[in-house]
Amino acid sequence: MKRLSILVACAIAFVACKKDEDQQELIYGRWYEFSQEYIERDIEDGSISIDRDTFENSQDYLEFTRDGQVLSSTNRPGTFTITNDSLFITIDYQDVTETLPLKYRISSNELTVTQTSSRTYEVIEQSLTYRKK
Repeated sequence: MKRLSILVACAIAFVACKKDEDQQELIYGRWYEFSQEYIERDIEDGSISIDRDTFENSQDYLEFTRDGQVLSSTNRPGTFTITNDSLFITIDYQDVTETLPLKYRISSNELTVTQTSSRTYEVIEQSLTYRKK
């Protein structure tokens, strides 16, 4: 019985790792911005609002390469790493390096990246959805 439990645990771990690897494989390539969603809190009254925009023919993109580079239409190259459902994009500016901790999800041909703010005002969460063409 103990051997069976160990075997089942190993099988579950293998399947979970395989799913993460498959999900990571899907990120490679060029993704064009399709929509934005902002969840904002009004500074004065604390009310929450959601603002959504859709872009049918956007030329803004993120491109993820197999060597860990991320390229963008804004000419700010960087690097990326993936851990479980988290995507970390590091961008080098002239005098500072910034790492953006993002949640990501890939569904069909859509990549959604979400950044959550720890601040209690202004933008609480920002989600960008990209599509492969």
